Amino acid sequence: MKLGTKNFTKLDYFVWIAGFFIFFLICKKAFTIPITHDEVGTVNYFSKMSIWDIITYKDPIPNNHILNTLLIKLFATIGGYSTSVVRLPSILSFIIYYYFVVKLIRTYFSDSILIICSIFLFVFNNYFIDFFSLARGYALSISFQMASVYYFLSFIDKQNKKDLILSLSLGSLAVYTNFTTLNFFLPLILLLFIFIITNKNKNGLIDKSHIFYLFLIPIICFLIIAYPISRMMKSDQINVWGSTGFYNETIKVLINNMKLNVQYFEFSNDTLPIVVVSIVLFILSLYFIINNKFSKVVIYSYLLFFSAIIYNILQNNFLDVPNLNARTSLFYFPLLMVPFVFSLQKLVNVNNLLGLFVCAFLGFMTLQHFVRSCYGKSSYEWYYDENTYDVLKTLREVYISEGRKEPIKLDCEWIFHPSLSFYTADEYNKYINLEHYHSDLNPNSSNEFYYIQNEVYDKMKDNFVIFKEFAWGTRKLVKRK
Repeated sequence: MKLGTKNFTKLDYFVWIAGFFIFFLICKKAFTIPITHDEVGTVNYFSKMSIWDIITYKDPIPNNHILNTLLIKLFATIGGYSTSVVRLPSILSFIIYYYFVVKLIRTYFSDSILIICSIFLFVFNNYFIDFFSLARGYALSISFQMASVYYFLSFIDKQNKKDLILSLSLGSLAVYTNFTTLNFFLPLILLLFIFIITNKNKNGLIDKSHIFYLFLIPIICFLIIAYPISRMMKSDQINVWGSTGFYNETIKVLINNMKLNVQYFEFSNDTLPIVVVSIVLFILSLYFIINNKFSKVVIYSYLLFFSAIIYNILQNNFLDVPNLNARTSLFYFPLLMVPFVFSLQKLVNVNNLLGLFVCAFLGFMTLQHFVRSCYGKSSYEWYYDENTYDVLKTLREVYISEGRKEPIKLDCEWIFHPSLSFYTADEYNKYINLEHYHSDLNPNSSNEFYYIQNEVYDKMKDNFVIFKEFAWGTRKLVKRK
């Protein structure tokens, strides 16, 4: 179905309303949920280092997503270290991501149902958009990656030098924001090299300017990141992940996290990933099964996705680099969606009715999953920090209602400490004196209050009584007897 001017305008309204809707949800979550465990390390520690210490990885912990850390430092210098300000780089990165998703879809697709389905597939997943509301580098990195992929495909299509430069430059920014996207960037460079040497100009010659930029931009990128990565490798920081298999540790975990505890037909966490992978591979294979003319753009989108997976498996097998976990492998999601929607397009072109039915069904399933899994009070990965504000406000009320003059002494399990410490160091400093971080549980703590998880209460109940419960009793604020 070709789009006329009126249909284009109506579709355009949908596309941008959908984008504004997701952006609103991102902002709402970013401005309302407490800062999370891992964010605190980035904000309170890394972003307060000097610029030189940030970019040279003085403390080589991967929580320092360099470009994101630098942007947090910039925004916080201007607007202060508030929860919403330090999350601005991630929030604003959604604009980049969505712009290039729409740009890619509108460049290659014309059918309105396919476009709507594609928007749902690329954007409407709560686990995925969670990271756009957190002060971590994942969202910003994925946004640069999406822009890089768009210009990569545009270069394959038109062989325009500007597209090559932009693809490599934006890919470099993705890497500088999060080193795990090297799993995307190195295959991107290889595929560009293969394309350039196999697609000569009218005179049968390789365009030397393409080769020049293909080497120049990555070399600059690698020179910049070489020292930070070497420091990270020397301190063995990457071995926090595992090596029991790419499927078990990356694919299965990512799918189950994106499921967000929504149940389907009583499938277990082992069965559902198999079903999802089977459906995805079947739809991806449709492009080759029903096709008699192959597009270079589509083929290279497939190659980029699968080469990124192959590269990850090879480095695990030969270099003992551990497999990625769910959040570090999140960049695979948009890489998959590009060839996936291209395959749907081919199905629509070959059998319009069947193709549109499949698109409508997938769009509906994505939307209903989005609605069923939507939860605005916490992030999925750091769900345990949901009640930080509740604990702080409860103790502030105690302080005010009892007319206290000295801060209330609070201790907590280690998992809660970073989030609580972010606020007790400043906003709640007058009301609460938080015990220094310690990893062990201390049933004999002399502090008046202790914030714990429900499962450890039996170890505390000899000296503490329940003062208030949160999250259906899974977390408790207890008071010394």
